[in-house]
Amino acid sequence: MPIAILKKEIERFLRGNEPEVICIKGKWGVGKTYSWNRFISDVAGKNALGLKRYAYVSLFGLNSLKEVKYAIFESTLASANLAVGPDENSLKSNYKSARKYLPKIGGALSKLPIVESYLGSSESALFFAVRNQLICIDDLERAGSSLSVQDVLGLVTMLKEQRQCKVAILLNEAELNEKDRVDFNRQLEKVADVAFEFSPTAQETADICFPDKIGVQKNLHYNCTALEIVNIRIIKKIEYFTNRLSEIIAKEYPHMVPVAAHAVTLMCWSVFQPVEAAPAAYLKVYNGASYRLGDQKPTAQQLKWNYFLFAYRFERFDAFYEQILNGVKVGYFDVEEITKATAQKAAEISARAGDKFFNQAWEMYHDSFDDNSEVLIEMLFKGAMDAITTIHIVNMDSTVSLLKDLGAETQASQLIEHYLKFNPEALKQHNEQSRFFGDLKDPDLLAAFKTKTKIKKEEISIKDVLLDIKTQKFIVPKYRELLYRTSIEEYYQLFKSARGDEKKDLLKAVNVLQIHPSSGKQELVITNRLLNALKRIAAENPLNDRRVKQFIHIPDDLLEDK
Repeated sequence: MPIAILKKEIERFLRGNEPEVICIKGKWGVGKTYSWNRFISDVAGKNALGLKRYAYVSLFGLNSLKEVKYAIFESTLASANLAVGPDENSLKSNYKSARKYLPKIGGALSKLPIVESYLGSSESALFFAVRNQLICIDDLERAGSSLSVQDVLGLVTMLKEQRQCKVAILLNEAELNEKDRVDFNRQLEKVADVAFEFSPTAQETADICFPDKIGVQKNLHYNCTALEIVNIRIIKKIEYFTNRLSEIIAKEYPHMVPVAAHAVTLMCWSVFQPVEAAPAAYLKVYNGASYRLGDQKPTAQQLKWNYFLFAYRFERFDAFYEQILNGVKVGYFDVEEITKATAQKAAEISARAGDKFFNQAWEMYHDSFDDNSEVLIEMLFKGAMDAITTIHIVNMDSTVSLLKDLGAETQASQLIEHYLKFNPEALKQHNEQSRFFGDLKDPDLLAAFKTKTKIKKEEISIKDVLLDIKTQKFIVPKYRELLYRTSIEEYYQLFKSARGDEKKDLLKAVNVLQIHPSSGKQELVITNRLLNALKRIAAENPLNDRRVKQFIHIPDDLLEDK
């Protein structure tokens, strides 16, 4: 039944004053109690309740009709005080109402709060005061083991027929034990005037939770609907974590609050809805770009997850999602780490603002079955080249693969060359991708990265070469050119930045070159520049003069470098 129709039926029930029983069935978490409270509050706010007294009772843990009766008596309050809830004043009022049925406890009013042990056998007499009122009996399936469904339904019948009450029963029928389920289904038709199945859609649930749809509520309404979340307990957790994260980042990064709400919803969906949702382990390896291209071969379950993730516009897991996931799991956010991750995410989004043309090309790929491959190739290539410094490696991998599939091998090769040359984050992203998510799909892009990685590993700093001289007692030939191209200024800065054992080892390396001189022209130039750098340091002050000459002999006839 659509929620709009159900709401009208419940409002009709609440506005009437004739004895009646309704039953509302639904799974845990779909919002039966939440919606009931919303509906009755709305009607009470208009002063339109048909009966002027109301009691809400959860049967959770109650083990006897005696306990249920007293719980109804204790919870009863005037409809006008619905927003306040039961309190000492409402309990005093209930005892005053009961005095005509139980004169002997009139003196008990001065002894509140009243404990159960004091009442003893008077409890049943107190229940005489329960009449002509509205009652909600919730959690029928959670009643204690000694309280049977048949007993509760018998009490409900009595309240309607003998006490002129209106009673609403809320339960999750699926959680009743076998005997109680049989009894419930056999008796329900006799007891309830009407029974409703409460099974809202994600849209309806979001409407209930976020009726105003303003600010971040508008974002959460969309997010929860997109992921088809119908469990209100989960939605309330999403709202809590979003509000908490907003408190941390809104002042410095107000534009990131909707982004945070989007991420929080996804992480809560994953953590708190493990049966239906994609687990965190899958989110960490999900590749939105590969899914767009269709080069994954998912299982049936993964296909379902992919549908949600693609529709939700989730691209890839990163440090921002990692921090939010951690916060959702432990119940709080690390303020320093989440702020740092937010700053990184904000910078990434800002850098990708120029990717609009590139994204439009991908939208063209998805939006129709038109034969537009030539236009698509042109847009993809131009868009990728324009955004070459900001495109993530995952998206570049998919773009290169698609261009090749469309026969644009030349454009694909040019993209690979420019990407490795002009994208400063390319190598770092590749290392992260291969470490956590597996290698790239395109073999040429993968080969180019492996070559670049190999070259990078073979690169060695000036400092490393000098330290190697201390051990080898000579300059390794393949590094001679590197030292030869190094200026006196660079050597000077190297020595000045060295500390501790590193400083001593660098001086020992120079000492080795003095003790074991080479006749080669490049070696002589290298040694001369090293000594000139140290001479410059020694000339700065008497202290540095002593420090240098403790290890190094600076010739008086040292030639200035040309």
